[in-house]
Formats: sequence, structure tokens, C-alpha cells
Amino acid sequence: MDSSATLLGILGIMALLLAGIVAVLLNRFSRRPVVRVQARPLLTQREREVLVLIERAVPHARVYVQVALRALLRAAPGQNRSERAIARNGFSQKIVDFVIESRVTGTVLALVELDDRSHDAAKDAQRDAMTAAAGYRTVRLPAGSHDAESVAAALAEFIPVSTAVPSVAGEGIVVAG
Repeated sequence: MDSSATLLGILGIMALLLAGIVAVLLNRFSRRPVVRVQARPLLTQREREVLVLIERAVPHARVYVQVALRALLRAAPGQNRSERAIARNGFSQKIVDFVIESRVTGTVLALVELDDRSHDAAKDAQRDAMTAAAGYRTVRLPAGSHDAESVAAALAEFIPVSTAVPSVAGEGIVVAG
């Protein structure tokens, strides 16, 4: 009996040691590395300047900045899983500089892209075709300086100015017309 108790004691100690080793290994390999991040400005100086010009040009609309295309697009119905994934991959990581929305209806009036030297005309054309297929109109503001008149003129072609404006008291919407 003495030898069987000793054997059980040794097996128990070995089991505890093995469990401890497994726990240490699991903990060691399951730790995620610390992700180091840093804040960055939402908009560049140029984007902030153009935002002010857009807001002045369309006071009857809401202007959203840096909107993910996945918030505006989804894969069309009638596709299999693979086709939907391909469609989503075409827009899931892309951002629109500005989205202009009607304050009255909530519909998107236009997408605005502030082009610069990093833009590729062929890729921009593909992107515009994709958003147009979903019913969106894209206004492209070319690189260079912009003033209130040039931004208003670029937007006027796409956005009706007389749809609705906020009331002077800010208490609601006044339909102009």
C-alpha cells in the first residue's frame, strides 16, 4: 500500500507540473502583441478649407467627411457568395472625401472627391462608375486652389440649391422654392 500511495503522489505531482507547463505555454502563445497607434487629424488643411466652401455652397444640406464606401454601398442581390465578396472587396477599404445629404429627405445628393496628384484618373473613373451604378453622382474637385465660386459652380450642376434651407431661428426646415 505504501508503494501505491507513493506512486499516486508522484503521478499527482507530475500531473500538476504538466498542467502548470501547459498553462504557461498557453498564456505565452495566446498573448497578443501590443498594438501601437497614434492619432492623426481627420482632415488635412486643404480638406478643412474645402469643407467650409462646400458647407457655404449647400447650406440646405448636411456634409459628412471621410465616409467609408461600405456605408454607402452593398453587393447587389442575386449574386453567389464569391461574387458578393468580390464586389465588397472593390469598395470595402475606400473612403469618400465628402458626402452631401439632403436635410429633408436624407438622400445622398452627391459624393465629392478632392483630387490631388496622388489620384489615378483610370482608377477614379472605375470608382465613379461603381458609385454611379448605385445611383450616386460624384463631383470631382481638381487639384489646385478653390474659392467659394468655383466650389459652388461645381456643386450647382449636381445639387439643386432650392430644395430646403434651415430656418433663420434654426428651429426646423423651411422649404424654399
